[in-house]
Amino acid sequence: MEKKTAYVAKTPDQNGYIDYTDDEHAVWRDLDSKKVFLDIDDDARCWLAENGYDAKMGARPMDRLLQEKIKKPLAEAVLFGSLSEKGGTAFVRVEEGELVVHTESEEAVSH
Repeated sequence: MEKKTAYVAKTPDQNGYIDYTDDEHAVWRDLDSKKVFLDIDDDARCWLAENGYDAKMGARPMDRLLQEKIKKPLAEAVLFGSLSEKGGTAFVRVEEGELVVHTESEEAVSH
């Protein structure tokens, strides 16, 4: 099966914004089955658009950025961390100019 990724990304000077389709939506659906919810705010989406865009390559660097900044930390939390047992929410935010993922387990929410 061929991997299909399509992004809507503008250059940073065009008020960049990112939208995920195809394989990225499959990742979010997989999280849903584990009762893990992803909350990416507008600042984080703009950060991705600005940092995942290259004038020569367009939005192609986005895959690497998503892998490093969201998928890796999220996988750690789902497999071994706070989201491993009962799920919860992963919040993607910009802090001090960097993209960060914070997690909150469902157990912590219900107490």
